[in-house]
Amino acid sequence: KTGLLFSRASLHSLLGDREKEIADYTAVINLPDAPVDQVAKALVNRGITHDQVGETQLAIADYTAVINLPDAPVDQVSMALVNRAVRHDEAGGTQRAIADCTAVIELPGAPVEQAAIALLYRGITHRQSGETQLGIDDYTAVISLPGAPIDLVAMSLYTRGVIHFKESRKDQSKSDFETLVRL
Repeated sequence: KTGLLFSRASLHSLLGDREKEIADYTAVINLPDAPVDQVAKALVNRGITHDQVGETQLAIADYTAVINLPDAPVDQVSMALVNRAVRHDEAGGTQRAIADCTAVIELPGAPVEQAAIALLYRGITHRQSGETQLGIDDYTAVISLPGAPIDLVAMSLYTRGVIHFKESRKDQSKSDFETLVRL
């Protein structure tokens, strides 16, 4: 039953019918015998859909439900934390965003891609709040993270290179840009 509901939700998504998409994810969440991994996936997907229609608080509630769901798969928890961090940051909750990113980074078994996204986003958030060195530290962590997606490594190199350039550390900036070109 959950497979059919997910398929139908995907179809509604393709057709742009967000209300029906949300209804199908809600149906999965409310199934009494739905496996926890399916409930977590439905909550994340419903949260993303709430985001798409501008229902930020409902999205945050769905992400929080995944984070608090006992035995939720780590990949769904990390995705919920990253998405919630973005929503908190956009709502002016910088410290909450940083805390959620840190939770992903420290989450045992978090997928490398999610950890890299959390590091990059935390770096951006630190930098925007005036903590430039903390931002650089996070970009450096992405660059040195084994298995980090190349696009996130590239964004980290570029951003770190720009910061070094603006702060007159030309050799470090040049090194970052040369490494970026070699990618």
